[in-house]
Amino acid sequence: MAIFPPFPTAINEPMKSLLLPVVSCLLALFLFTFSCQGPANLTTRERPVDKNKPLERYVDSLAQALVDNSQIAGIAIGVMRHDSVLLLKSYGYADLEFAVPMPVNASFEIGSITKQFTAVAIMQLVEKGLLSLDDDISKYLQISFPKEAITVRQLLHHTSGIKEVRLGDILYSHYSRDTVLSLIEKARFDFKPGTEMMYNNKGYFLLGLIIEKLTGQTYEEYLTKNLFLKAGMQNSYLSDQEKVIKLRTHGYNNVSKDGKLTRAEQPYFRWTFSAGALSSTVEDLLQWNQALHSSAKILKPETYQELIRVGRLTDGTVLRYAKGLQVFRYKGYSVIGHGGSGSGILCDSRYFPEQKLTIIVLQNTYRRASESDISLPIADRLLPAKKKVTDQFQGDLSLYQGTYKGLFDLNVQVVDSKLVIKRSWQTNGDTLTYVGQQQWALGNDRYSFKIENGQVKEIHWDPISAYIKLKKVK
Repeated sequence: MAIFPPFPTAINEPMKSLLLPVVSCLLALFLFTFSCQGPANLTTRERPVDKNKPLERYVDSLAQALVDNSQIAGIAIGVMRHDSVLLLKSYGYADLEFAVPMPVNASFEIGSITKQFTAVAIMQLVEKGLLSLDDDISKYLQISFPKEAITVRQLLHHTSGIKEVRLGDILYSHYSRDTVLSLIEKARFDFKPGTEMMYNNKGYFLLGLIIEKLTGQTYEEYLTKNLFLKAGMQNSYLSDQEKVIKLRTHGYNNVSKDGKLTRAEQPYFRWTFSAGALSSTVEDLLQWNQALHSSAKILKPETYQELIRVGRLTDGTVLRYAKGLQVFRYKGYSVIGHGGSGSGILCDSRYFPEQKLTIIVLQNTYRRASESDISLPIADRLLPAKKKVTDQFQGDLSLYQGTYKGLFDLNVQVVDSKLVIKRSWQTNGDTLTYVGQQQWALGNDRYSFKIENGQVKEIHWDPISAYIKLKKVK
C-alpha cells in the first residue's frame, strides 16, 4: 500500500519553465548538504557491516511490512553482539510530507529510555560521595511531604507512591519548574512509599533537579561531559522544540480508528526533562550499551551492580525493575533495558548479558503496540533456544475467581479450565498461562495471588514497570 499518491504527470509548459529553476536549486542544495556530512555521518539507508543475511532478511520482513502497510512512518534498527555490529539499517521515512527517506543515523526522541541515563548520573554522584540512595529527597530539593519521607532510592524504583500528575494536564503546557514542583507537592499519594510500585515520570523529573543541584551544571551539561563523551556518543542531546537539529525525524501517531498516520504534537520537553526528553541515534545507543554494560567507562563494577539490582518492596517482594532499567527473564535469558513511547515515538533498547547482545529499535511513529514488539522477536532469532519447562497447575482454579479492586478493577473467571482476566478498561478478557510457583503470565506480565487460611485475599499484578496489589471484594 503506497503512503503517497503519485505526483502529477501532466504540467503545462509555462509552469514547467517556472518550476525547473526552483527544483534544480533545491536538488543541488539537498545534494550539497548531505555530501558535506563526511564518512562519519553517512545518511545511507544501510551501513556497510559484516552481513548476517538470515538476520537481515528477517528484520527486513518485520520492518518493511510495517512501512508498506502504513502502520509506521519510519524505523531504524541496530544489532550488536560483543563489539561486532550485525545489523544497522533503516526503513521508511523521516518526514512523510516531503518523502524524506529515513537515514540510518537519524536522530529520534527516545522517551523513557532517558531514565537509565538519569539513574546512571545519580549512581555517579553516589560514587563521588555526594549523596546516598537512602537520603530523604527534601535534603536536596525545596519540596516536602508532611506525612511521608521519600528517598532517592524510591524515586529510582518508582516506589515513592507520589501520584502521577495527568500527563495531558502538563505535557503540552509551558509550566515553569516551580509550578511543576508545586503540582507534585500538592498531589496525593497512591500508596505508602515502598509498599507498591507505580511507574512515575515525576520521580525522574525530581532526580534531574537533584543532579543539577549537586553538580552546579544543567542536566544536559552533566550528561554530555560524564556520560555521552565517555561512551563515544556524538549525536545525543536534550530535546528542544526550538533548535534546528540535523537529521532529526518528525513524529507521527497511528491511533485513529481509520488507521491513518497523523502528525504528532511535540511535548514540552522542559517538563519531560530527565524523565523522557533525550534524543539519540541507533549508533549512539549501541555505543552506550557497550560502554555501560561491557566496560568500566561509565561506572565502577560495584556501582554498576547496584544500578542493575532490582528493587524490593517493604514486605520483601522482589521487583523486576532496577534503577532506570527493567531487569527480567525472557525465555530463560536475563534481559536489561527500557522502552520509550509517547507522541510520535515508539523505541526500545535491550541488552542480553549472557550473549553480550544489544538490540536497538527506534520508530518515529507511536502505535498501540509493545515497545519491544520488534526487539524481542529479533532476539528470538539470535538467542540459542533453551529447553522449555512446562508446569501444570495442580489445584482448584475456582478459588481465584472474583472481583479485585485497587488502583483499578480486575475480574477473574475460569473459562475452559484456564484463568481469564478482564481489567476495568477491557471489553474482552485475556487468558493467563501458568508458569509455576503460583504465578500466571500474560506475555511478560506476571500475576500472583496472596492466600491466607485457604482463601484468596489479593491479586498482585507485575507488568515489570509496576507492582500493583488489588484486594478481592467478592
